[in-house]
Amino acid sequence: MINTTYGEVRQAYAAITTLTRAELQIPLAAALRWKRVIGVLRPLVEQASEMQDELLREHAEKDAAGEMVAGDQPGTVRLRDMRAYSAALRELNDVPVTVGCDTVREADFGAGDALVGSGLVASIIDLGPFFEEAPHEQA
Repeated sequence: MINTTYGEVRQAYAAITTLTRAELQIPLAAALRWKRVIGVLRPLVEQASEMQDELLREHAEKDAAGEMVAGDQPGTVRLRDMRAYSAALRELNDVPVTVGCDTVREADFGAGDALVGSGLVASIIDLGPFFEEAPHEQA
C-alpha cells in the first residue's frame, strides 16, 4: 500500500503516461506492471478531476441565472476569488489517499548504470512514491 495524496497521484499518472509514450525498450513484464499502475491511478485521477470541476463551479463567476460565465473559457474565476480557488485546489491536492498498486522500478530501465535522458529523469522524479529504487551499495 502506498500512502500518498491526490496531487502525487495526478503527478505520477502524468509521468507514467509520458514514460509509456517515450518508446522505451522495456521488458514485457515491466510494461504489464506499468499498465496495472495506470489502471489503478486513472480512476483516482478522474475522481480528483471531478472534485476540481466541482471546486471550479463553486468559485466561478456566475450570471443572474446562476450559470457559469464564459469568459475566455467556461468557468472564469475573478482575480479577487483566485486566492480562495487556489487554496481549495491545494487542499484537494493534499487530500490523503492510500493506493494498493505496484510501482515503476529502477530495474525497468536496465542496469543501475544505464543512462537516461533528462526528460526521463523528470518523469521518474514525478513518479514520486510510485517509483521504486533498487537497493544500492554504500561506497
